[in-house]
Amino acid sequence: MDVTEIRLERPSDSTAYATLRLVRPEVGNALSRAGADQLANAVDILAADPPAGVILAAQGERFFCAGGDLKDYRELTDRESAFTVSMRMHDLLGRLRALPALVVCAIEGAAIGGGTELALACDLRIAGANATVAMPQSRLGVVLGWGTAPWLVEAVGRGRAVELLMTGRTVDAQEAAALGLVNAVVDAGQAESAARELIGQVAAASPSAVGAVKEVLAPSASTADVARIFADLWVGDDHRAAEAAWRDRAR
Repeated sequence: MDVTEIRLERPSDSTAYATLRLVRPEVGNALSRAGADQLANAVDILAADPPAGVILAAQGERFFCAGGDLKDYRELTDRESAFTVSMRMHDLLGRLRALPALVVCAIEGAAIGGGTELALACDLRIAGANATVAMPQSRLGVVLGWGTAPWLVEAVGRGRAVELLMTGRTVDAQEAAALGLVNAVVDAGQAESAARELIGQVAAASPSAVGAVKEVLAPSASTADVARIFADLWVGDDHRAAEAAWRDRAR
């Protein structure tokens, strides 16, 4: 029997946000290869019809995500199968990060290993006061395998990334905020509602500008790319409407 690991929730009365929810609290919301396929399908749906924002959250209070499902991963008994899984996760998290929407991770409980990599694939991270973050892969004789090392460096700097990865130590919510691993810490149990509030603020802005912000911040964006994006928005309906409203207020 197939197990549901990821649930896509999209309120019928709202185009502002959708929620990707990990729903295996009995195993720490660990993600198997089948679960990764479910997440990929959900990301494809959101890419085809993007809301203003996406929340990545999880069921349960103890774990956000315990990483890859080790019971499933034990079947990776040769180099080729391990390589294939790693490349597939690189692609999946890259597509999650590239969604033309603000992607906010709501972390409650422990984010461990791949769970932290899932969080790093999001644009912003909000942690409940009970949250912890750890990347203990080195203690298991491996490294980050889902493609998020550049995003970790982007968040905390290379020196901190080296220290966190080589020690594999657990970081509490307050230290995670100080390091830049998370953007904000809220009361335990309130991370998801804080993410919804943030997305509501974004939804009130120009929808076309949301995806454009992510494009201009991409490391691959050239000067010409940024100029093209700016020019397209300048002559677009959202900018014209905002400019007209500003003129009316200024009179």
